[in-house]
Amino acid sequence: MTKNSLQKFVLSGIALAALALAPSSARAFHGNLVRCTPSAGIAIPAPISPGLSCTDSVSKLSVSVGIKSGNVINNCVATGGTSPSAAQWDQWATDGINKVGSAGAASISTASLKFKAKVYGICNFSGDANSLGASGSGKFQFFSDLAQTLKVKNAGGSMVGNVAAAGTSSALVGLITKGFGLGGRFQTLIGIDLGDPNNGCIISCNDPFDVCPASPCTTVNTKTDGTGQLRIDAASNADCTGALTPMTCCTGAGTGTC
Repeated sequence: MTKNSLQKFVLSGIALAALALAPSSARAFHGNLVRCTPSAGIAIPAPISPGLSCTDSVSKLSVSVGIKSGNVINNCVATGGTSPSAAQWDQWATDGINKVGSAGAASISTASLKFKAKVYGICNFSGDANSLGASGSGKFQFFSDLAQTLKVKNAGGSMVGNVAAAGTSSALVGLITKGFGLGGRFQTLIGIDLGDPNNGCIISCNDPFDVCPASPCTTVNTKTDGTGQLRIDAASNADCTGALTPMTCCTGAGTGTC
């Protein structure tokens, strides 16, 4: 074997050994970081301006959840995930990532949310071939008390996302762009209040009625129910155990889109 060939052989062996010893990204943490399952009956109105009709148009939609609007999202817990390992709150805080630490994470109790979006569509929210639905940006903050006087330090952030309505629920699914859970998935699911007379315009515009409103629909009133939730995930298809578990999964056994 020539000197050059021997050098190439040795270098190739070193490269393969280094590859074998390199950490695998598949071992990175994934799973739920925080999940809120709010008490049933918390009203969350969402004004729409100037309003939606049977003709595609642009409107603004806003959502405000918090002590100032009297509709605090409660029952929030930093779950920390289990696959492949529990959330490393203290290690992340030491390294400047998700700076809350384990004590801060354990104190998370309630959440506030402000979100503003532009809607291009019609009054049934599913829209037609021209519709683009609703998308926008917002901010969230976690607190350790129901009165929301005690912010959990570093447990807030910003996100962008889409709003959609399906059947009796509305959902916000987005990406965290700043702060707690940076790069993670932000999701909320809230029930549309079918018993609220102010929702008559939206309800009649949907199946099976398909009635065009006499004037534009200017509000959709929602409220929490048994399926409502707010969650932040380091998302992975491996966590998809069934349809809507977690929210955006379409199948199960780690094979769905999560």
